[in-house]
Amino acid sequence: MNIRRLQVFLEILEAGSLSAAARRLRVSQPTVSQHLRQLEEDLDTELLHRGPGGLRPTDAGTVLAGYARDLVRLTAEAREATRAAGRADSGVLSVGATTTVGSYLVPPLLQAFRRRFPQVAVDLHIGNQEDIARRLLSGSCSIALVAGRLREDRLVQLPLSQEELVLAAGRGHRLHGHRITPAQLAGEVFLLREAGSSDRRAQEETLALWGLQQARTAQVGSAEAIKRLLETGHGVALLSRPAVHRELAGAELTRLDVHPAPPRRLISAAYRADHALTVTERALLALAREAAPATPATPASPSAPASPRSDS
Repeated sequence: MNIRRLQVFLEILEAGSLSAAARRLRVSQPTVSQHLRQLEEDLDTELLHRGPGGLRPTDAGTVLAGYARDLVRLTAEAREATRAAGRADSGVLSVGATTTVGSYLVPPLLQAFRRRFPQVAVDLHIGNQEDIARRLLSGSCSIALVAGRLREDRLVQLPLSQEELVLAAGRGHRLHGHRITPAQLAGEVFLLREAGSSDRRAQEETLALWGLQQARTAQVGSAEAIKRLLETGHGVALLSRPAVHRELAGAELTRLDVHPAPPRRLISAAYRADHALTVTERALLALAREAAPATPATPASPSAPASPRSDS
C-alpha cells in the first residue's frame, strides 16, 4: 500500500468509474486498473463493487477511504512543512521566554542567532511561566526558553543548564563577609517576585528549604525594581546570578554566603509536542545549549573565621 495507490483509489470513488478517474489523472485506464488491483492485493480484500450502476465501495472500501483521505492530507502537509523548514534563510521566528531568562540570557543568544540567520526576523514574547505556557499552546510562539519547568503535559521540555540563585543584599549589609545559616536571616524582609513567575516559585522553595516559610516578605513586580530596593537597603532577595551579575561586579549589591546554598534551578527549552521543529528553531536550540552554561561567574562572599551573633 502506498500513497499513489490511495490517491488513485480516492479518485475512482470521486469520479465514479475507472475511465473517468483515468481522464482526471491523465493516465491510461489500464494504469488505473493496475493501481486498484495492486491495492486490493496488498490488503487482500475487494474494495469496489462493479455493477450496472457503476462502481461503489464495499464495506472495506468505505473504511479505507476514511483513512486514505487522512493519509493523503497528512502527506501533503508533511511535504509542505518539510519544504518550509528547508527555507531557513528568511521568515519569522516567534520565541517566548520567562522574564529573567528573557531579560538576561536571551539577548546574547539572539545576537548570535542573527549573525547566523540575518534574514530571519525574531519576535520575542516575555512573560511569566503561565503566560508563556499559554502562548506555546495557542501557537503564538513556537519555542520558548524558561526557568524551571512549565506545568503542562502537552509540551516537550528539554533541559539546557542549571542556573545558580544568589541571596543578594545592599552594600554594607550586616551579614556580608560571613558564612551564615538560614536562622540568622529570620529577621530579614525577603523581596519576592509576583505570583506565577518562575522566580517566585524558586524563592518560595528556597525559603521552605531554609525553614523560613514564616519570614516577612514583600512582593515586587520585577527583578529590576527589587535590585533598586536592595541598593537602598530594603531587605534581601533571592535572584538568579545573571540578573545580579553586573551589580555584584560593580559592588552596588553584595552576595550573602548562606549555607546550605539556594538550590539551582533548571533552564529549559519548551515547545508543543505536536510541533515539528524547523531548521531555524533547531539552530536556536543548539545555540541555547552552547550559551546557557556560559553564565559569568560571580565569586562567593569571602568567609570569615567567625559568624556574627544571630539576631533571631
